[in-house]
Amino acid sequence: MTDDRTPGDQSLAGLSKVGQYSQQQADDFALARATLSALVAEYSARIATADADQIDELRAAQARYVHERRMLTVGDDDAVGRVLRDYPPLVRALDAGEDRR
Repeated sequence: MTDDRTPGDQSLAGLSKVGQYSQQQADDFALARATLSALVAEYSARIATADADQIDELRAAQARYVHERRMLTVGDDDAVGRVLRDYPPLVRALDAGEDRR
């Protein structure tokens, strides 16, 4: 039997394995996904008001965060920790209008 799920499906599938992940892991995973979603939203806002010569670069940056969110899994403590450590300052900077591509 093959596994036809997408990586995003696999990340959610881990949540159904009762007892396999701690509540802290589940909470951190949810917060990491929300952080990545905030980055995607920040880039959406920038794309909506960007000059034509900036759109491709902004879309590429946004696509990286969409991909990272899709690949993130509840049991990947290193990746979840990296998102929670590295990306909140980026979200704040983008929200403040700084150029951080």
